[in-house]
Amino acid sequence: MKPATFSIRASLGRFVKNMFMLDGRTARRDYWWPQGLVLVCMSILISLIYSQYTGKLADATDFMRIVIFARLIGYSALIQALAKIISLGLQVRRLHDMDKSAWYLLLHFIPLIGWIIILILSMYPSEYHQNVYGEETDTTNVGDEREFSPSREGAK
Repeated sequence: MKPATFSIRASLGRFVKNMFMLDGRTARRDYWWPQGLVLVCMSILISLIYSQYTGKLADATDFMRIVIFARLIGYSALIQALAKIISLGLQVRRLHDMDKSAWYLLLHFIPLIGWIIILILSMYPSEYHQNVYGEETDTTNVGDEREFSPSREGAK
């Protein structure tokens, strides 16, 4: 197996290369850099859109305020949906890396509790062996993550 490259650029490159793939595995490091970038970009876009409309609220009639708020909600929902579509493949591959099914993503439909569970699951260490979803990724076996893996406790 070739040595792993741990840089933001390499992680984002692997993300773009495998953006719409639902099979295979993604290590923790290759999961969090793109997720962070998507979150930052989404926040910047929503902030720019809100800043364009907030100045118009002072002079607007009641009907126009409703229209402006509807547009803001629509734009925000569109940006969030695009971010979700972009990161869906990444989340599926991250669950596969932990030997979990992609069906766990249905937890997103449980408000707050489901999101917290998915967040906690995405922090779990990788499985350091081949599983039903593929071979070990080149970035899962580097660093000190092996020391903290629950699956390695019995092997010591």
